[in-house]
Amino acid sequence: MATTKPTRSPRRAQLPAPPVSPLNRPRQRSTPSGRGLPLKPYAEKLVVYEALHALNRDFEQVLADLAKLQELGVFQHDRFTIFRIMVQETRAWANMVVAELLQMREEDDLGWFGRLHRRWEKKREDPNDALRDAKALIEKRRKAAARKKSAGSKG
Repeated sequence: MATTKPTRSPRRAQLPAPPVSPLNRPRQRSTPSGRGLPLKPYAEKLVVYEALHALNRDFEQVLADLAKLQELGVFQHDRFTIFRIMVQETRAWANMVVAELLQMREEDDLGWFGRLHRRWEKKREDPNDALRDAKALIEKRRKAAARKKSAGSKG
């Protein structure tokens, strides 16, 4: 006997999906006060990672539902196989596109925070550090010798 009582869908299904902004747009690097970094681009990046996780979880649910329908004998075996392959192909394609955008953003962030780190280190280094100066001089001489050697082997 079927029930006619309406059921509630999960909360996630009731809420609209959060907007996902393009990750490859230029970002403002400082807050209006001129100090620190804005939260917004990093919060947007978190939303993209969360949406990618939800997408993969939902693809896994689709695959489980297809398997259940196959167990019930709804599909011919070859149809089940091609449906499963199509879902996995679509998931891989979506993951690849999002991962490429995220990789570009992460590389930008690595460069940006690397420069901030070097700037911070430079402000705090001891100007009278003889060991640091000696290492820099040795490295400079090593590079010069390598350039001479490569120039001599070409000519």
